Amino acid sequence: MEGAAPEVLATEIARELGATGIFRRVEQNTDPGALVLDTEMRAFCSQVIGFLWLRVAGIVSLHFALRDGDHVLYERTLEKVVTDADEEYSGSQVTWIETAMKTTLSDGLRTVLYKLALDLDGLEALRPEPL
Repeated sequence: MEGAAPEVLATEIARELGATGIFRRVEQNTDPGALVLDTEMRAFCSQVIGFLWLRVAGIVSLHFALRDGDHVLYERTLEKVVTDADEEYSGSQVTWIETAMKTTLSDGLRTVLYKLALDLDGLEALRPEPL
């Protein structure tokens, strides 16, 4: 299972960006002529604090750099912490600890990827040139 997080993250980013329709095609390859989204995982974890009453948090911090060759089109760090008390939390208040941990982490990732999609959709460099 070691090293699973980067592969899962890469798959989720590709799937979510493909679903946005911002790009004609989203692939995990090394085509030198393609736009490349470099992603640095700075934090990707969940934590439980408490004894009788537990509070669960999913912590996501990802640094993105969209490159066209040597030219950087977009660079930003997006971060989100989701707790089981937050509006973004999609799970149940009565659940197993592991389930709450996975849910808060997934909710944090979903929020970060949503922000990334909004940012990329607003980039002028990705707009088609007028005819």
